[in-house]
Amino acid sequence: MAERRSYNLLPGYFKNQINDKLTRIADMMYEPEKAKFLHGFVGNTSIIIDKDLAKTPIITEQKKEWQDQQIVFGSFLKDVNDPTIIRHGVLESDLRGLLQFYGGDIHRDSIDRAIESTYYSWTPPIDLDKFLNFSQYYWMGDLDKIEYIVKEPVGSKTTIHQRVGSSIVTHKVPLIKPSQPNKGDLWDDDRTIKIWDGTNWKPLVYTVTDTEPTVDTAYDGQFFYVRKHQYQRSVLWNYSENTGRWRAIIPYVGDRPKSPVTGMIWEDGSDRSLKIWNGTLFAPLIYTVGTPSGAGTHDQYILDEREPPVTGWSSVNEWRHWDDLSQGDREAMTPERRAVRPILEFWAGIEEASPKTNRNEPPVFKVYRMDESLDIVTTSDTSRIFGYADAPATYSPDPVLGFAVTHDDTGELQFEVFLETDTVSFKGHRYFKDVVTGKTHSIWAKSN
Repeated sequence: MAERRSYNLLPGYFKNQINDKLTRIADMMYEPEKAKFLHGFVGNTSIIIDKDLAKTPIITEQKKEWQDQQIVFGSFLKDVNDPTIIRHGVLESDLRGLLQFYGGDIHRDSIDRAIESTYYSWTPPIDLDKFLNFSQYYWMGDLDKIEYIVKEPVGSKTTIHQRVGSSIVTHKVPLIKPSQPNKGDLWDDDRTIKIWDGTNWKPLVYTVTDTEPTVDTAYDGQFFYVRKHQYQRSVLWNYSENTGRWRAIIPYVGDRPKSPVTGMIWEDGSDRSLKIWNGTLFAPLIYTVGTPSGAGTHDQYILDEREPPVTGWSSVNEWRHWDDLSQGDREAMTPERRAVRPILEFWAGIEEASPKTNRNEPPVFKVYRMDESLDIVTTSDTSRIFGYADAPATYSPDPVLGFAVTHDDTGELQFEVFLETDTVSFKGHRYFKDVVTGKTHSIWAKSN
């Protein structure tokens, strides 16, 4: 359609540059309508059901980036007194245009970097599930030794019961092959328990049971493998690339789990083989035997060949999740074994400043800092990193924990990030060290 211009109807002496501009503006109001009216959805339609989208389709733009920007806020201001009220808002397309007007780089990656926000997550070196969902955990050891400030378990244990005369005795089965065995010694050879007959190692013949044998239920010399946590605890180490550390995993011991989740490890009671649930079935777990050191990969598993320490706070961690208990363990559970306070289970490899010796006392760790060359260096400072908040000396000890605690107005227990609040001899960020990998960590981590 030819453009209609009132300028062309003017007398010749009125046809000048000024009237050309003025009439061009006026002509726009009398031009035939060129706009089209569209009926459809724009913006984020993720909450609209398919039935409604079929009736009223999405209005699509000519370019993908235009489509992504439909009615999307690039920036907005909230009311300082009522954050639910938005006072001003700028669509992303307008924000991009404004930046371009002032000479900014509005390439897609550049604009994303310009308007993104950096978030840092609180990442204390503890098992967050035991801290948040503590009521799902049960203490498998002696009731008078229940401890709520523990460390990841270290070392594997395998126990064999045997009737000897009129008694039932237990035998610890080492993962490391005895160099000078005596007749009757046992050895856990890659999940196969063997006995030294004086000349050779031979597979041990034993009975699998969920309850301890008695003299009345066993014949003299009979061996038993009791599927209970207090006797069988294989510690596997798996490397977490997200946190940059080795984490302890204790396999489920018993019959096949009824509701496995992806990554769950099961010790098959029929042959003690280790298997992992891949979402469809339990596949054989690929692992090595040894101890973790340095960095690893997410699919790497190491079966801890060490015996559990006799002393030290990693030797008293007997907390297990209800879902990880065998039928025999569940039947033996009583209410007093269930956790009633948040459990602080620290990483096994954090470098300590002094050994923790008393029940439920807070551990003390070494503190690191960043120097002028951006290197992480050691200091003489120490910290508890994270724990129950200190209470005034006049407060009575908590009947469960054995030390005084504080609560807020609603009765919630209070905790403190000591790594940030402790007085130290330097300024700047504070770190702690994992001696297993040699890496230093902060209590804050940048989120993706």
